[in-house]
Amino acid sequence: MYNTRMDKIIEGFRSFHPLSYSAFAIYGILVVYIAAIILSRQKKVEWMRLIPAMIFSFVGLAIGAKLFGIISYATYYYQDGGTGIVELYTRSGFVFYGGLLGYLLSLSFLLPRFFKGSDYSIPKDIAAATIPLFHGIARIGCFFGGCCYGLPYDGPLCIHVIIDGVETTHFPVMLIESAFNFLLFAALLVLLFKFERTRGKLTSIYLYSYSIFRFIIEFFRGDEVRGGFGPLSFSQYVSIIILVCLIVSEVKAIKRRKASA
Repeated sequence: MYNTRMDKIIEGFRSFHPLSYSAFAIYGILVVYIAAIILSRQKKVEWMRLIPAMIFSFVGLAIGAKLFGIISYATYYYQDGGTGIVELYTRSGFVFYGGLLGYLLSLSFLLPRFFKGSDYSIPKDIAAATIPLFHGIARIGCFFGGCCYGLPYDGPLCIHVIIDGVETTHFPVMLIESAFNFLLFAALLVLLFKFERTRGKLTSIYLYSYSIFRFIIEFFRGDEVRGGFGPLSFSQYVSIIILVCLIVSEVKAIKRRKASA
């Protein structure tokens, strides 16, 4: 039991190790920056403008991830007898979807300013293409950290997870999601280099692809703390909202093109 917030922070540093989720998140960030520099050079983009925009966007990522962490954990927390707002904040974690939306909103604000007077569609595509690269690495951290596990399962490729001191076998959700993200990263690279007509559209393509996948894979999740309402999890509702927004935006764009034709 932690006596103070500082005790919890200190304990967190003590528990940090090369195979922790936090470590893999750091690995993912470093790999993303390296990949972004390489891709920028190949696409003749000024990486000295792109990388600072990506770095500063991590402020939005952190805020969004924590905000969604509080929202998604709140239902589980109060059903479990919790009452304190401060305790809800300290016990809630960080949610990828919140971080993703915070990161993309920050990029949409910063890229026009870092590339003022220049076309920033390719830098935007590079930033979008590297998101699943980070996520794929981070999900490996979930595997080693024993979080975000799947439903109870003892068939082929099952993984062992210790929950409340008891070792159980589960569906390898985090590894499947990691593999999907790496495949999505590869697909986005192909679009970035081979298909000019997708220029400036990789963010939407990524969001379409990941939202559909996430909605489906959530049915195989077994951890209750991710929160939910009724038959769907918090992330599934977010997936639906993202898909609806993308479709509405695309329909409006089509109508504008027809009106101007």
